[in-house]
Amino acid sequence: MADILGKTKDKGKLFFKKVKKAEKALKKRVKKLSRKQIIFIIFLIFFLLAGGDWLTKGGADILKRIRFTGSAKFTSREFTIHKDQKNLEPASLEELILGPLLKGGERQATIGERLGVGSKSHSVSSEGDLQAAINEASDYDVIYLNRGVYSVNLFINKKLRIIGQGEGTILKAAKEKNAIIKVRDAGLGLEDVVLADSYIGLDAGSAEIFISNSRFRNIAATAMYAKDSQLEFKNNVIDSCGEAIKALRSSGSIRNSVIISSAKSGIRLIKSNFTIEYNKIANNKSYGIYVDEDSEAQIRYNYIKDNEGYNVRIQKTRDIYK
Repeated sequence: MADILGKTKDKGKLFFKKVKKAEKALKKRVKKLSRKQIIFIIFLIFFLLAGGDWLTKGGADILKRIRFTGSAKFTSREFTIHKDQKNLEPASLEELILGPLLKGGERQATIGERLGVGSKSHSVSSEGDLQAAINEASDYDVIYLNRGVYSVNLFINKKLRIIGQGEGTILKAAKEKNAIIKVRDAGLGLEDVVLADSYIGLDAGSAEIFISNSRFRNIAATAMYAKDSQLEFKNNVIDSCGEAIKALRSSGSIRNSVIISSAKSGIRLIKSNFTIEYNKIANNKSYGIYVDEDSEAQIRYNYIKDNEGYNVRIQKTRDIYK
């Protein structure tokens, strides 16, 4: 111990000898500076030199290992982000749909299938009155849409299932600033339709929503907005919209879908809990996926690439995937 103290004392003396020497040299060159200013400058120089030496010897690796994970309530946050995605990009939506979803255990009924168990079905053409058919339907009925373009602002406050005929069944907003479909305190299963060329696609509040095999395109503000709702979103495409999916105080899953070319984020979670897996999320102008500090997410096996903000931004952690 005495040896250590002696060595430390000697090093201290040597350091202060160097400081005094540097002080004298600096005084000769800069006469206007006070003694305190000169000593401060010298200490700053020594500090910078020592810091540089520490960084070059690997000290900076400690910084790389520091993680700010926030509170223990985020234990279900789970991320699998593929870094080498060269062979992971799906060739088509069909490849996504027919791939991972068929793996695993026994298949459970979706929200949409649970909604469509009523005794009645209704058929509506684009020349008919879809809102009137919704008003006349009972809970759990199914409404079938023929091919055609439907100019509507639908309001749904019951539990229904609406099924179209794919690309040929197109829903647009009659009043531009209103949502194409608004659902409140209810449930909706929506399948095989296109929501297009409007300001807001589907606006759900306090609702159960199931969307499958459908497409959102050219929706200026938000394609799918869920507030205080449960959302099952699978086998869909969102292309060239403002913000693709925004969820507030909601939960559910986003699976086997393509979310591309949004003017803002692909998926934005606020105070929400979602499983996000087997999707292609690419070329969005802001984040691919944004998870705020009060949200939880299970992000697995996605192709997430070329989003202009970050591919994935998880608040309250240092998990930023560029």
